[in-house]
Amino acid sequence: RKARLVVRLMVAGAAGSKLRGKYSTDDTTFTELALTAGAGDLSLTTAGTLKSAWFNIAAAAKADVILSVFGVGGNGVADPSFNQLVLEFKT
Repeated sequence: RKARLVVRLMVAGAAGSKLRGKYSTDDTTFTELALTAGAGDLSLTTAGTLKSAWFNIAAAAKADVILSVFGVGGNGVADPSFNQLVLEFKT
């Protein structure tokens, strides 16, 4: 199975800011959803409708898990703004 992130970014974030899909089995510890580290990251440096590349899902995430999207990178000051966020899957 594969997944990708899609976002409608209204205001871009700082250099290095990204969204990353993660999963958890206990809603406490979250692990990267992508099989290869960083493969599913979506850069937030340009406003518009953005799509990550399709990425392979980690084997442990192909179960009954909790999915979430985290913001990573950036500078802690700039605030990217989006009004739509989708996590798509395909087989």
